Amino acid sequence: MSDGFATMEAIGLLRSGATPEAAWWEAFGASVEPDGAPGLVTHGRASRGSTDAITPHESEALRAAGRLAHTAGAPLADVLACIEETERSRRRAEAAREAMLAGPRASATVLLWLPVVGWVVAVVLDPGAARILFGTPLGWGLLLLGGALWGSGRAWLKRMIARAEKAGSGAGPASLPLALAEAAVGAGLDVRSALAVTGAAIGPDVGDHLQRVAGGLAEGQAWTSAWAEVPEALEPLEKALRSSWLRGASPGPTLRATREAIIEKGRAEAERAAGRLGVAATLPLSLCLLPAFVVVGVMPLVVALASGITVQGT
Repeated sequence: MSDGFATMEAIGLLRSGATPEAAWWEAFGASVEPDGAPGLVTHGRASRGSTDAITPHESEALRAAGRLAHTAGAPLADVLACIEETERSRRRAEAAREAMLAGPRASATVLLWLPVVGWVVAVVLDPGAARILFGTPLGWGLLLLGGALWGSGRAWLKRMIARAEKAGSGAGPASLPLALAEAAVGAGLDVRSALAVTGAAIGPDVGDHLQRVAGGLAEGQAWTSAWAEVPEALEPLEKALRSSWLRGASPGPTLRATREAIIEKGRAEAERAAGRLGVAATLPLSLCLLPAFVVVGVMPLVVALASGITVQGT
């Protein structure tokens, strides 16, 4: 994940009078394609020669910004500033989610080793436990049962962590169209034109839906009809622009407020998911991992002590 330094440098270069070609090259080492987008952006080079890793989502956002500035005639510095503000908020939300999930992830790792620790303790207390576990039909059954319990607990924990990691991750796909549309209307475009250039900037799939909406509005379709069957990621954009189209309200403030609300909602969802994970992790612990600990650690030791089996050291 980048820290946005390269994007901020590009903005500074543009506002100092540099051309878009020069700004893209100096900040990212990327040339400009005919549609205005920079070439594949994976690192921010910056003038210091350092590299700033950029995620695929951030790279696509930068390419969309270049396309929109080229198509709409908007100042690239302003478009990048709007994109970077959105990305900065998204990075903060992701960092907060990672920090909140660090504790539950560490706890899950410790819990997964619990049956192994139990078996080691049993062997240390009475080496005969190892002979029971690996050398008798009873031990083989205990190993099979303990492995099944451990595997079930591991899979259960992994699903829980995966769900928690995804919580709030929809903020990025939903906020990018809002940021681009905000930059477009800030450049003086009306709602329909802003939707058209935003769709062209985003590209296939989501962008195609926006261009169909813009085309429908141009043909005189009602607002609701034009927005029928759009993907869920575009619903916040539709709601943000509805009052502007129907009542003539200024779209800029609504787009900004909606974008900020989406980022904050993602952060709140991540916090709730992390909190639930800390509590829910007790279920695989109590139903799978602790029983596995008993099966491979406690029961062989009990059987060994009860039968009087010992292993003489050499």
